[in-house]
Amino acid sequence: MSGRKRIVLALSLLLMVGVGLALHPRGRRLIMVAYLVTGDRLAPVISAQGEADLVIFDAGRLADRDALSATHGALTLAPGAGGAIILSSGTEPTDHEVCTRRFPRDWSAHQVLRLELMPNPKPEPVFLTLRARTSPGLWETSWYYQRVLLRPWARAWEINLTPASRFIDSRQVKQLCLALRRRPGGPAPTLSLRRVVLRHTWSQAQPPPSRSPEPFTMHVLGDSTRIRRLDPVPRQPWLLGPSREVTLKGARNEVLAVQLVLRRESPRPMAEPVITLPPLTGPGPILLQAELFWARTLRVRQQSSASYGLASLGPGEYPDPLEPLIGPLRLARGNNHIWIDLHIPAAASPGTYRGLIEVKFPYQTYRQPITVEVADVTLPAAGRQLVMVYYLPQLVGAAAGVQGQALNRLEREYHQLAQAHGAFLVYDTGLPRLDRYLPMMRGDLYKDGPARGQGAPYWPVPLDARNKQGVQRLSTAYMRWFQRHGLTTQPFAYLADEPQSLEAYRQIRQRAAWVKAAPAPGNQLPIFVTEQVAPEAPGWPSLVGAVDYWVSGDNFPEPAASRRRTTAERFFTYNGRPPHSGSQLLDAPGTDLRSWGWIAHRFDMDSWFLWQGAYYRDIYNDGPVVDPLTHAGTYDRRRGGKGYQLGNGDGVLIYPPPPGHKGPLASMRLKALRRGVQDRLYLELAGRCGKGEQAMALARELIPRALGEASEQQPPSWPQAEEPWEKSRHKLIEMVSGCKTGRD
Repeated sequence: MSGRKRIVLALSLLLMVGVGLALHPRGRRLIMVAYLVTGDRLAPVISAQGEADLVIFDAGRLADRDALSATHGALTLAPGAGGAIILSSGTEPTDHEVCTRRFPRDWSAHQVLRLELMPNPKPEPVFLTLRARTSPGLWETSWYYQRVLLRPWARAWEINLTPASRFIDSRQVKQLCLALRRRPGGPAPTLSLRRVVLRHTWSQAQPPPSRSPEPFTMHVLGDSTRIRRLDPVPRQPWLLGPSREVTLKGARNEVLAVQLVLRRESPRPMAEPVITLPPLTGPGPILLQAELFWARTLRVRQQSSASYGLASLGPGEYPDPLEPLIGPLRLARGNNHIWIDLHIPAAASPGTYRGLIEVKFPYQTYRQPITVEVADVTLPAAGRQLVMVYYLPQLVGAAAGVQGQALNRLEREYHQLAQAHGAFLVYDTGLPRLDRYLPMMRGDLYKDGPARGQGAPYWPVPLDARNKQGVQRLSTAYMRWFQRHGLTTQPFAYLADEPQSLEAYRQIRQRAAWVKAAPAPGNQLPIFVTEQVAPEAPGWPSLVGAVDYWVSGDNFPEPAASRRRTTAERFFTYNGRPPHSGSQLLDAPGTDLRSWGWIAHRFDMDSWFLWQGAYYRDIYNDGPVVDPLTHAGTYDRRRGGKGYQLGNGDGVLIYPPPPGHKGPLASMRLKALRRGVQDRLYLELAGRCGKGEQAMALARELIPRALGEASEQQPPSWPQAEEPWEKSRHKLIEMVSGCKTGRD
């Protein structure tokens, strides 16, 4: 082969090797290493000059612009106004990085790295990552890494280099790299860079104040505070400790809760954060687990009517349905509510538990410390089922689009959810279908959680026979069924709902007489009527002797306080109507449902009856089929001229599963009810520990008037703000701490 051919072949081989190296990632890295080795020798040396600044990059110098080289991705460089150079990212959703070849040999005396910028003409913020790399002998090791979100109006960004100088020889740093992050589907980010300077001290001239509000702020609220989406977030300093950490206090076998409110002010596009709270660690091996939910909102277009006795908070978007928080969260304008449940196991050690709430954006992580002080007391599992909530399975099935066995499984999840929040669901079904509700009565479904093993304390049965023989046969069959299964659940016959006539009173007395004359054990079936002890009208016959379970707030404190000492009668109250008791409506203050537990203790109440808990269609007023997750006006008697009542959220404390979810959703109102039920357990524990009088005095101080003591001419006596409730609860914790009577 001739010499000419050898030269051509060698050049061809070199060309092929060069192309291969350029195409392969490792090859590009080798080329960069070679470029750095030679470039470092040819680049001008920048040496320290007393107190002068060291200019690493100046867009006005051609040599500096020519020294920029891309390491990965693609960055377009174009001249900009004011002597700046505009860096625009490539099309791929990744980091697009460019690096300089000039770095001072001796920069250790300089403390601050300053990037001087021009305001960005685009409204979007820029995700900028700074990297400083060492010599190629260390295979381009990243010496420094920091990512920041630059606002469009930013004019400078300064970084403290002092910590970095302690860990590395300043002579090893050879490159400074800037990377722009492009989001999938997002616009190309741009950066107008003027200079990169090393300084001895921080700049005296501060950047101009931002012309736009911060796009995001973080707040923490208690679990009994209710605000709408556009309401200002109230300050609750009592919830924060000396170091601005969230400070909670509770007992074993209790669930504490807080609201994390992420308020978005700016209309500019915003990244979707991921919110996490790892288990809280403390003095023992058992951790405090957290559950996170995000709150859907319901629009109240017209406030609930005054017939509910409620001073409504007014129209607006109310957070209420709580959906498990999975993955990133899209922040809407205004308040975005994250609900956090903290479960304190019964076996947890007393002491301080600490954790960290993290709101992670692609460019930055916000952290909120949280501390839980667990007292030396255990709330009992028994006594949590305060509120008896009626529901209709056909409405539950229709809202979820299920029936048959699927509906049976869904009903069980509804019962579990209610039981975990201080309530129990009931449905008056006949003997052929009672067996399906046996696990709810026994407590078989509740194998975990604060109320584990507790079944429904009461259960309604229908006496739908028309004659005496039929009524007596049914009452006897029901009582035998409950006795045969060894249940502690007390059945009852719901004979009438708010009887409004003399004839209705007579029918109650007649059917009650039939039951009490039935063969044993049928004669022991209690009679349940939503009515007060005193007759509705003076000339009507008294129901005393016929009714066993009275359901009316007018019976408290009298005659319930006197009659329960000498009779087997039991006394409930019914729904909520300020100023007698807190409202269950959507546009009511957050402390209203919390009041139920305190009122129940004050008047030694046997139970609380709520007319509906899953009223997804207004069947009593011929309402249309609506989505309960978006429709707030659940009870409206104005349809067809039936009345003037409008109740937002009335009858709905549990929401049906949304698309993509299998189980029902709790409401924020159900969580407030749970808080009041747990407060009631503290009050009862204080009585067992010999401090019942102090606990009752505390309850009377918090709620001076309620039920029959309250007057329609006066506002509710309990505070609407959450702080007095929490102060009272902390006093109860001090009363019962260390009392061994309160242990399970």
